[in-house]
Amino acid sequence: MDILANIIAPSKELCLEENLYFRLINSSWYSYKDNKFYLKKGSEIIFDTYFNSFSIGKWKNYTSIEEVYLNIKGKGKYICYLYHINIDNTVTTIDIKEVENSTIIEVPSEIKDGIVFFKIKAINDVELDEIKWCTKNAQKKNIKLGISITTFNRQDAVKKSVNRILNFLHKNNQLNIHLVVVDNGKNVKLPSDSKLTLIPNENLGGSGGFARGLYYLKEENKDFTHCLFMDDDASCEVESIYRTYKLLEYAKDEKLAIAGAMFLHDRPFIQWENGAKFNKHCIPLKNMLDLSVWHNLMLNEIEEEFDYGGWWFFAFPIKYAEYPYPFFVRGDDVNFGLQKRFVQITMNGIGTWGDDFLYKESPLTKYLDTRNHLLNHLNVSFLKDDFITLFIIFWRPLIKFGFMYKYASVKAQNEALRDVLKGPEFFEKNIQMKEVFNKLKPLNEEEKPKEIDINSYKDFDKNLVFKWPWLMRILKITTLNGHLLPKLFFKKRGIILDKREHRIGAYFRRKKVLLYNFREKKGILLFHNKKRFFSLLIESIILSGKLVCNLSELRKKYRNAYSYLTSKEYWEKQFFKRQDI
Repeated sequence: MDILANIIAPSKELCLEENLYFRLINSSWYSYKDNKFYLKKGSEIIFDTYFNSFSIGKWKNYTSIEEVYLNIKGKGKYICYLYHINIDNTVTTIDIKEVENSTIIEVPSEIKDGIVFFKIKAINDVELDEIKWCTKNAQKKNIKLGISITTFNRQDAVKKSVNRILNFLHKNNQLNIHLVVVDNGKNVKLPSDSKLTLIPNENLGGSGGFARGLYYLKEENKDFTHCLFMDDDASCEVESIYRTYKLLEYAKDEKLAIAGAMFLHDRPFIQWENGAKFNKHCIPLKNMLDLSVWHNLMLNEIEEEFDYGGWWFFAFPIKYAEYPYPFFVRGDDVNFGLQKRFVQITMNGIGTWGDDFLYKESPLTKYLDTRNHLLNHLNVSFLKDDFITLFIIFWRPLIKFGFMYKYASVKAQNEALRDVLKGPEFFEKNIQMKEVFNKLKPLNEEEKPKEIDINSYKDFDKNLVFKWPWLMRILKITTLNGHLLPKLFFKKRGIILDKREHRIGAYFRRKKVLLYNFREKKGILLFHNKKRFFSLLIESIILSGKLVCNLSELRKKYRNAYSYLTSKEYWEKQFFKRQDI
């Protein structure tokens, strides 16, 4: 039998949220010391979870497997209950079997959709060594997967990730997988290993690092069939890599690509994104879904067409891939997906953890987001590129952050449009972003979170619940969230808000606002400033006027340059500094 998925458990290194893995009832437990499940008489373990249920609908739809088996190795007497959750979230019992020690249970062949899971109930004391979802007699492809990780000045994080992945690869030597680390900082030292290649690279950002990894797999070693892009902290279960490999190995369509979900580090059971759409901005799918709750599993499996998968975990066939656009960072994965070269899916049990994007917000990220969103609409033929669309992309976040007193972020967005107006030549010449970073550095410093003792802010309100009557909402809009109100109408006390707070009404008539990251105990102090607000507003209007006047020519320039900026020839010039290509 061939193993499709292993039943896994939490770990101190990644996640200790047991309800993502199993549910223990009465006297049952998992031993982290010997990696086994134990059950006393009458106790139960249920595996209706994100990582250990089996997405049989997607496996049968996208791969050649027809037979699925549950393989349990253990000691003692127990009853195994096998269940099916259909697309209506209805749970049906499909098998009940009394077992002594080990067993193999076949999932009925007529089950072709939804999810299957199982429960173990102990008749006497039970010890479970290994549990796996398996298949047999299915048609495989010969594949070779290259894992490409890009890192820059994160030596500790990447070393830890490399060690985890190499341990996994050596334990699963039957898998044809090789790890490639692209070091944009040229300062990482890694162990010599037959399954590892370290590539020193110029700091060309995430775009250039992933492009270099893809170039190595596509041009320098032509036997690779698939590539998996991953973050350098590789905060995923290595089992996600295993399952991805098996999906690609059994795939019916050679264009199949796998996008891993992303969970939040500070709330590891909350999913930020399970694939995403792009229309003027990024739209994460199944956002903020609690996947420690069993009835959300099928909701998460319902298929939605999506535009891209984040490069924290994205596997794809090399044969159909082109190179990324030189965004440096943020937006390269979006544009890569918008090339529409793959059949993309997500699946429960394939995911990773990352930081909340709202905690990462800064003038730099607003510059990058504004620039990249505008460029995607200017570059991609099926996206709208009329002035109204571009106006909305630019002005919607600009107004929001202006109303939130984040004037440095507004200035950064203006700089983004200013650079977009310079045409594709700007991005070709500034691939390393040195000038841009220097320009944005003082803005970033202005809104950089600093260590703060929240108890020292005595004249600030906190823990307020905001309920705004319709008249007050109208007043907020007509006064530009207070920027047209005289100062005498403002409250003397400031207010403390969570750094992720985006409700502009919370800022209304406050002279000062402290945005606080309660996890890191850091904050940003913002002040209402009418003069700066209107100065930036005028600057934004002037830049928008330039966009109107130059839109037709700008559109033509970007479309004409796109194929070159995503070509092998362009990236070879960057990697090898050759002018003869």
